[in-house]
Amino acid sequence: MTVWTGDVVGGGTDSNIFMTLYGINGSTEEMQLDKKKARFEREQNDTFIMEILDIAPFTKMRIRIDGLGSRPEWFLERILLKNMNTGDLTMFYYGDWLSQRKGKKTLVCEMCAVIDEEEMMEWTSYTVAVKTSDILGAGTDANVFIIIFGENGDSGTLALKQSANWNKFERNNTDTFNFP
Repeated sequence: MTVWTGDVVGGGTDSNIFMTLYGINGSTEEMQLDKKKARFEREQNDTFIMEILDIAPFTKMRIRIDGLGSRPEWFLERILLKNMNTGDLTMFYYGDWLSQRKGKKTLVCEMCAVIDEEEMMEWTSYTVAVKTSDILGAGTDANVFIIIFGENGDSGTLALKQSANWNKFERNNTDTFNFP
């Protein structure tokens, strides 16, 4: 596996980085990437040798950082996986920040596998409607999250933040959320 950190000011990170791979034949457990030898620095590529179950062909990869350390943000350019037995190559493109302040303002990204210039998953959008009960005290001001599960894995944690209603999750109201 080769990981490219982008050539942007502050692009390197000290945060812990975690990866989950998804394929036609299942998924891996979340694995932490080894940070030895000044890895994940600006305009640098880092190569790892990893042993994983044969779940190929791959469909997607999830990368997560913990946002800790003196440099809690990371500009992830792309990742290449090479099967050392078959020579098969799979690319994953991102080209943005994993950060709570920059870019998409997220510490987690989902990247579609690209094999021979073909994306291995189709992109879709989901609309989630949440109906709050009419029972006294049913509303909440808490942060609410969901995970959508399907045959190709899961969506990761999705925050139910942006709805047409300014005050979400009020008694007897329906809130609608869109996720591309």
